[in-house]
Amino acid sequence: MPKYFQVAAGMCSICLLLACSKQPSSESSVADAKPTVQSRSDDNIVPQPLDEVAKPAASEMDYGDWLRLPEGIDSRYSDVYPTLVQLSLAGDASGQVNLAVVSQQLALILARSGEEEAAYKFIAQSGRALRGGLPEGAKQLPPTTIQSIFFNEAGALSRAGQVKEARLALADAVEYGFTNLSALANDEDLVAVRKSEGFSEQLATWQQSILETFRAEAKHDLAAGESFPFELTGTDITGSEISLTNLQGKVVIVDIWGTWCPPCRAEIPSFIKLQDKFSEQGFQMIGLNIEQQSSPEANLAGVVDYVKEMKINYPCILGERTTLAQVPSFNVYPTTLFFDKTGKVRLKAVGLHDYYYLEAVVTELLAE
Repeated sequence: MPKYFQVAAGMCSICLLLACSKQPSSESSVADAKPTVQSRSDDNIVPQPLDEVAKPAASEMDYGDWLRLPEGIDSRYSDVYPTLVQLSLAGDASGQVNLAVVSQQLALILARSGEEEAAYKFIAQSGRALRGGLPEGAKQLPPTTIQSIFFNEAGALSRAGQVKEARLALADAVEYGFTNLSALANDEDLVAVRKSEGFSEQLATWQQSILETFRAEAKHDLAAGESFPFELTGTDITGSEISLTNLQGKVVIVDIWGTWCPPCRAEIPSFIKLQDKFSEQGFQMIGLNIEQQSSPEANLAGVVDYVKEMKINYPCILGERTTLAQVPSFNVYPTTLFFDKTGKVRLKAVGLHDYYYLEAVVTELLAE
């Protein structure tokens, strides 16, 4: 599966949130989402149940230059798709935005079925539909969804040799707040873009702006963060004793995660990088695992295997749910706790975060 489809899998709106719920949901898929359409009422965009929207008869269906659905698509999508196409053909901003989201979902479904070429076409359509629905449609979607759609579109366009258009799509993604520097610099679908004249200079400009954004966000979040008591003492998976009390004088991150949680796994490389970069400057990373196997022995074996596979360079402790009771309103994996040098909780970060945001928070705490 192309790398950028993994971004689509973490989209919001009618898609999956890029964080696990309190109960494991690794078996969930985008195909489980229930599409809805949006309609307008008194100049306000409001939800409208799908079964209240008139559906065109198959014999009357005009797709214009929008894509036709492949055979065998789940009825939850095949039922809503013609209506969204009709609304989009009529210039309805709400219909275009919803077509963008559903097209993104269809691309992921097709990619998982091995129909990669068709998937890329729906990705490109998703960006086109979203652009048609903006700026009005921006009210309907969280910025992260808009960013992901435009970034994904850029990958599809770059892969198709439409480099100029791909660069414009990337610029749109950045304009709406896309901050994944690693993806901009390394995504395999953007090879043609990175080779294009002047892109390295453009990327450097974006990098500077994004890093400044992360630094400002880190300062704001630390200033606004609410502290709470949190104790952690135990034996890690190698048999070594770990205690937060004994780590006072260092900046510490405790990552509450599970090997069953996709966003948790996605964040592990960032924590490995932090430990490698800052360990000699007074930083310590700790993983607090909440596992879901049938026995404590199976939990331990699963974590040991994963630590070995990922070459995790910091201690991991098998935790109990009673430990989580110390965290106010805990309901999402991963949840990241940042401790300053006095051992005080300074910030609780919920969900998957970009490496450069994590680095900015650690840097700020080390400088205190």
